[in-house]
Order: sequence, then C-alpha cells, then structure tokens
Amino acid sequence: KKIGVVVPTLFTRPDYLEQCLKSIHAAGEAHVILMGPDVDKNANPYKHLVNQLFEEPKEGTLSSKLSFALSSFPREIELITWIGDDDLLAQGSLQSLQNEFENDDELVLIYGACDYIDSAGSKIGENRSGSWALGLAKIGPFLAPQPGSLFSRKAFEAINGLDEKLKLAFDFDLFVSLPKQGKVKYLDKTLASFRWHEESLSVDQRKESVREASVVRRKHASPSLKKFLWLTNPLVEVATYAAGVAVNHRLRRTLSK
Repeated sequence: KKIGVVVPTLFTRPDYLEQCLKSIHAAGEAHVILMGPDVDKNANPYKHLVNQLFEEPKEGTLSSKLSFALSSFPREIELITWIGDDDLLAQGSLQSLQNEFENDDELVLIYGACDYIDSAGSKIGENRSGSWALGLAKIGPFLAPQPGSLFSRKAFEAINGLDEKLKLAFDFDLFVSLPKQGKVKYLDKTLASFRWHEESLSVDQRKESVREASVVRRKHASPSLKKFLWLTNPLVEVATYAAGVAVNHRLRRTLSK
C-alpha cells in the first residue's frame, strides 16, 4: 500500500523545511506533495526531495487547502497524511505504519507517540497519550498527536475529507470521524517530533482552538451526550487554555536558557 505525504509551507523556514523533507525520506518510501504559494518558483531548492508541487489556493481555510491537496495524489496512493514544515517524522516510522496496514485491512487510522523538540531540535517533552486518547476526546481535551499519523485514503474520501469550516481543530474532527469507517490503532512507538520554537508560542489563536474543539465534540456527540457537553465544554475550554499557557511559560524558560 503506497503512502502519500503532504507538506504545507510558506517557504519562510527553509532550514526546517529541508529537515522535514529529509525526515520523510528516512521514514520510508512515500510520494511527497509540497504545497505552498508560488510553489514553482519557491520550491527550486527542494525539488529533488519531492514528487509533486501543489500551488496553494489563494482562498479558503488551511483545512480546505489541505483537503484538496490530500485528494490530489495519484490514484495508486492508498495511505495518506500531512506534516508541518517544521516537524519531523521518525526514522523508519512510515515503514512501521505501512506494515501495520498491510497486516490488517480493517485499519483506517494509526497514530502513536510524538516527541516535542525545541528550535535547535533538542527533545523537551513527549506525548504518549495512548489508545484512550480518542475516548477522552469525546468529553475532554484532544491529546492524540496528528504528526506521525497515517490514515486510509478510502476512509478519508468516505467522510468527504477535512471539515473545511474548521480553521484549527480539523485534525481533531478527522480523528473522531475516521473510526466510523473502520479500526483505529495506537502504536506505542515514537513516530514524529513536533517543534516548539519562538514562533510556536503565540497565544493569539489558542482561544479559537479550544472553542472549535468544543464544536467538534458537539458535532459528534449523541443527543444525550450533547446535554452533558453543555455543562462540561466550558470547563474543558478553561482547563485546556490554562494548560496551554502553563506549557508555553515553561517552554519559554527552557528556550531562554
């Protein structure tokens, strides 16, 4: 089963982008789409590391642009994902995920552990949320890491791709939509690294992120659970926002040392 990876970028972090693309090649065999503005001109230094260039649409949310790119792979690509241009895939991770899909045709999504790294690439934390993460997300915070995950293209198309109305929580929505199409598996293995750096510490969009997460919970909840969420969602939003502020303060101290 062939793999496709979309890398969205604005070409503003060339060193990180090159590291990201090289990590994909070290992770396994994949068809790589590089998506960005003026991509034919800006992608020259990276053309040897990608298979396909995709001009980023000028209009629409990131989720709509990503959904379009994820639907643009050659038809033989059966397993798909995306990764941020400053994040990294772990060595051999795509090969490990490919093997899991080869051994179980009912799988539609696999995710695993994810390291947090600083701007220099040093490890500063990790996310080992486990198989319980998606169950918790129905009433609490969404902790399953998207970096390093891989999902079935057939299942992705069956749910009509990413929810293009969401600006930030579309990965959350994807992770709770795909289980309706088949099996989900947590792989107890570090599959990727998510980079925290100075540009990642902005709080401007955090409130919108936790608000959208509440929208996703209500969207997928049963009628009885929706009544419960009217009480719990505000508490989860406050707790999630506070946790994000605490993490950012700690990371700022780490980055300043």
